[in-house]
Amino acid sequence: MIVRNTALVLAALSLAACSSDPAAPADAGTPPADTGPADTGLTDAGPADTGPTDTGPADTGPVVRRCNVNGGDSCFELPTVPVMANPGMGMAPVAPNFDCDLPAVTTTTAALSISGRVDDFQTDAPVANATVDVFSGLNYLGAPVATGMTNALGMYTVTVPAGTMGPLSWRVRATETLDTYLVNDTVDLTRAAITGSNRNSVTQTTAGLLTALLGQTRRDGTGIVAGEALDCQRRDLIGAIATISSTSSRGTNAPPTFVADAQVYYFSATSGLPTSRNAATMTNVTSSNGLYLSIQIPPSSTATYYAQVWGFRTQAAVAMGAAGLSLLSEVPVRVLPDVLVTVNQQPLRTP
Repeated sequence: MIVRNTALVLAALSLAACSSDPAAPADAGTPPADTGPADTGLTDAGPADTGPTDTGPADTGPVVRRCNVNGGDSCFELPTVPVMANPGMGMAPVAPNFDCDLPAVTTTTAALSISGRVDDFQTDAPVANATVDVFSGLNYLGAPVATGMTNALGMYTVTVPAGTMGPLSWRVRATETLDTYLVNDTVDLTRAAITGSNRNSVTQTTAGLLTALLGQTRRDGTGIVAGEALDCQRRDLIGAIATISSTSSRGTNAPPTFVADAQVYYFSATSGLPTSRNAATMTNVTSSNGLYLSIQIPPSSTATYYAQVWGFRTQAAVAMGAAGLSLLSEVPVRVLPDVLVTVNQQPLRTP
């Protein structure tokens, strides 16, 4: 599950507020004026006909769009290899499994006790007096179905009422921290009780330090989405690309409707920090941990966005370019200002 990766949320918050780098300077050169020789004819002794000066627009060359400036489709650079799965540290990538059915939607038949601990992402120390909210389905902007508080050891217990439909969504709030959500938690709600459902919290101080470390400035009011791309065996995907779309592609494989300004980064398997695809260990693909981060997303309390993961299933599909891409995962999300939403990007069944 995505919350297992400390670097994901820490770096997400650090980039949550990245301002764009200045655009590359344009070639402002202007063609010289037309100063060719005067047309005097054979007997014309009048003044030279110099013609109008060429004052057309400057030749600025092709427009260069960059992910960290423009976001949206500028971040959707096609992979150069088919998608693979990471079976474990030191093991060679293998073909991914997309043959599983979507997780069954379960519903509690009786009151369900869920317990766990809330830790600080940076220090792993327990977070006391944190509020843990549970939501039914993806309706995490509504009222929670259950709420609990952590004790001095960071432990919490919530009781989810009968009739609560999955998947669950979670929110953790504490003093001087940023609200952190987890959506699409497909836990089995038919169990008698659930233990070890651990959550995490990030302080504002940690977020500020990492922002300064990256040398970037926060865009107040924008949202953040972070996800982990997985196959049916919950192995991290390599060679996938992510985006935030304002329309769904589920069932149609229709191209995404890119959200302007939303930037996408991928995580280095060595440093654990986000980077652009071209600077990542795996060129033009996700790193071997399957993690991505989208920042600078215009928030909306009413519109639904879709966190999408795409990839080429075969080498033949790579040769087709964009037409060969397949939608591998899609989760609807609501993007809130100055809030981190983490997403379990479970795979779609192979068509």
